[in-house]
Amino acid sequence: MKTMTKEQLAELLNGNEYRDEMTKEQEQAAEENNLLVLFGASDDLLEMRGAIYDEAGAYDGGEYALALDGELYADGEEENTYHKAIGNEILPLSDEYDNDDNPRLIRAEWCPDDQLELSWRISSNMPYAPFTIKRDGEPYCEGIVIDIDDSGVYLGEKGVYLNLTAVEMREQRYGDTHVLKQSLSKEIYQAMSEEERMAQPIVGALKPIESQQRQMEVTQTTNAAEAVEDPDDLPF
Repeated sequence: MKTMTKEQLAELLNGNEYRDEMTKEQEQAAEENNLLVLFGASDDLLEMRGAIYDEAGAYDGGEYALALDGELYADGEEENTYHKAIGNEILPLSDEYDNDDNPRLIRAEWCPDDQLELSWRISSNMPYAPFTIKRDGEPYCEGIVIDIDDSGVYLGEKGVYLNLTAVEMREQRYGDTHVLKQSLSKEIYQAMSEEERMAQPIVGALKPIESQQRQMEVTQTTNAAEAVEDPDDLPF
């Protein structure tokens, strides 16, 4: 049973100073409640606390994805090569691709153009609660808290599962009739703003499959009696 939500932890962290982002007690509470805290540091680091304790290179910002313990993920350089996540991991994503539709995208922005007062802004496609870290009393980083249990991904004995919902398209495109989005609980959906609901990433599409019955072409018929040269040779 959780003793702290992502919103409650974000409220505790809001206004903390750079280099003193979290107390040991807050880090322990985050870990016990499977909450992932993300914030920027220096000019090249993405810091992780709670459900993951680590840091990743983020010079000039970067994009990342959450991998859960036991999941397989593709190697960024070797084709047809996969690795298994040992514990929860934050993996860097290549900027050669459009990662906007990744349901577990995490984005670290260095000096965002629309918030010049910030050095760092962290965001995600997963539900999160924001908080602000200050430096000498001024806003420095907008960090986030993610509840790993709210990611909608479940690690079972035989694989990793994600609940999806199909939404019918107003106009079909490329033969697709529905788009797939992550299915959220009623509590999470009602807590989201209309903008957050509209921004939910599309993770796939559906199209009808038409099965065609194959007909065997018969070119010649044979009388069964004529097919047996000597009836005495039959085993019955």
